[in-house]
Amino acid sequence: MIEISLLNSTVSIWCRNITGNANFLLRKQVRTRINLETDENVNKLQRKRSTLRSKVTRLTGKLNDADGIDKAFDVELLEDSLQDLKLMNETIHDLLNHEDYERDTVDCEKYFDTAKLAIFNTKRKVSANINVSSSEFSPPSSINTSVKLPTIKINTFFGGIEEFPSFWERFNSCIDSNASLSLVDKHVFLRGYLDGEAKRLVDGISVIGDTYETTKKLLEDKYGNKD
Repeated sequence: MIEISLLNSTVSIWCRNITGNANFLLRKQVRTRINLETDENVNKLQRKRSTLRSKVTRLTGKLNDADGIDKAFDVELLEDSLQDLKLMNETIHDLLNHEDYERDTVDCEKYFDTAKLAIFNTKRKVSANINVSSSEFSPPSSINTSVKLPTIKINTFFGGIEEFPSFWERFNSCIDSNASLSLVDKHVFLRGYLDGEAKRLVDGISVIGDTYETTKKLLEDKYGNKD
């Protein structure tokens, strides 16, 4: 009887091990299948996103190459494309792990930074009616049409140290001290007023609210307090 009991116990343990191994393999197969399906979905979405990115790049190039006149339709197309791209990015990000998400987010920012700056510059040119010289214009009402700015004129700053104090004083008075503007709006305005050496100095900085103070400090350190 003892031998039979031991045999039954051994068989029971063996069966449990087989069942456990089978369940483990099944779970592993399911996880592998899910991962493969996720990767396949991500690849399909990324191909669609690549088409959207190409469209955004093309429209951005059209705005940058234009004089700003009669470009309202292209601006609207680009804004719609950016919204579609934003939704596509969010869908893809939901399927990525943390490391891939961080890397992809950085890659996404450059498309939005470049496109938003092109939109801003086009609206600025339209607002100025292209009747003033390329180095002087009236600031637009705002990215947000509900915000109204003073009608002060601000010269485009190219990097001349002697022009910086006047430029900086006008910018601070018109834009930086305006409580109705968000940090992002202020940053976009500032970047839109830069050209030449000054523009190249800050080209590597993303046009977002968090980096507005960084851009200001770079300009002040480079061109300010040169007495």
